[in-house]
Amino acid sequence: MAVTTVISSVLANTAVVAAMIPAIVSWARRINISPSYMLMPLSFAAQLGGSCTLVGSSVCLVCQGATRYVWGKGGKDPNSEMGMFSNTPIGIALAIVVTGASVLFAGLLPSRSVTEAGGADEEVPGTRFVVSVTVQTNGVLTGKTVQETGIKRLPGIFAVDKQNCQEPVLVPSEEVHVSCSADGLVHLRQVRGFDLVNAEELMSLGTHRRRRRLFEATVRAGAPILAKDLTTDEMRRTYGACVVSARRPGQASPIIWRRFGLERLEGGDILLLEADQEYCNSAAWSKSFSLVRELQGSAPPRMGTPADGVRSVAVCIGMGLLLVGVGLNDLKYDWNFAYKHCHILIAAGVFLSLLLATRTVTPDTLYSTIRIDVLLTIAGAFGLGNALQITGVADLIAMKISELVRPMGRLGVYAA
Repeated sequence: MAVTTVISSVLANTAVVAAMIPAIVSWARRINISPSYMLMPLSFAAQLGGSCTLVGSSVCLVCQGATRYVWGKGGKDPNSEMGMFSNTPIGIALAIVVTGASVLFAGLLPSRSVTEAGGADEEVPGTRFVVSVTVQTNGVLTGKTVQETGIKRLPGIFAVDKQNCQEPVLVPSEEVHVSCSADGLVHLRQVRGFDLVNAEELMSLGTHRRRRRLFEATVRAGAPILAKDLTTDEMRRTYGACVVSARRPGQASPIIWRRFGLERLEGGDILLLEADQEYCNSAAWSKSFSLVRELQGSAPPRMGTPADGVRSVAVCIGMGLLLVGVGLNDLKYDWNFAYKHCHILIAAGVFLSLLLATRTVTPDTLYSTIRIDVLLTIAGAFGLGNALQITGVADLIAMKISELVRPMGRLGVYAA
């Protein structure tokens, strides 16, 4: 909860929760506890973190305007408004209280089994793929046993076969065979410390990872993909895809897929492909595959490349400068050149430009976050607010609250 509270104090609550849920659910499964014990406190922590800083929640920005009204009506300095960290003491106090209550009353939270929370873990006959992965050098899994990694408890994972039997723990570059369903591979790729054995082939698909997904596809009899001379480059150019694993219904021994060309494909084989979504409706796919299913949430992780490292550093520095700039905007000192010159809207615009320049987000991603229903709700709220002002209800409520909290000082006003 502490980590989520800190992150949520500078980022949108919804984004923080959405980003943390997969990691927390995966961690809960690996340590064999119910995810429900962590997900509800996660929501509490995100809400509390948003109340710690001015940029943590849109509600705080609304309260900033309300404090101007309170101090202005009370004869105080009209510039004495809510700053970047004005409500931090209140937010921290609430976070400590709620965290303690969550720990104390954790036993009252609903307990769902790990299997129920993430889906069925039982093997369904005929759905087993074998995925070859290697242990990353200096990765987080190096030196751990298979049991300690908790991989076997992930949904859709049936067995983990360690190839180096001489060492009880995982060693760098060791190959591990994971028996899983198609959806199990999606969960496996969220585990840090493993690389697919044909990772270089996947890198050849290009940098458009946002468009790539995992697909389960059945090969047609006599399909062009069955040609003996089909190479990895032709597979990429024609299908925009790379084979991750394959299975052959009715065959007792599984297919151990390492790279394209080593295993002879047959009609009726079922492939796990990572492919660009733009190719899926092409004529080449229609000629080679009869049934195609896109796996939900299967976009490849955006990590592991030099560009990812540079992008992460740039975003962290940009976020730090945003917080420093907005914080200095409220400090009136002779040495502070940023006083009243680094408004939150300007700083946020510069930071957004940095995100676009580093391709952390794209214009399409930004447009997809615009919710028409939310905008209409906000527009309706303006109309309601005008009605409350015209009738005098807003002034009456503001006056009563001002009279009640003004004697309590700044912290009382911010808490109200």
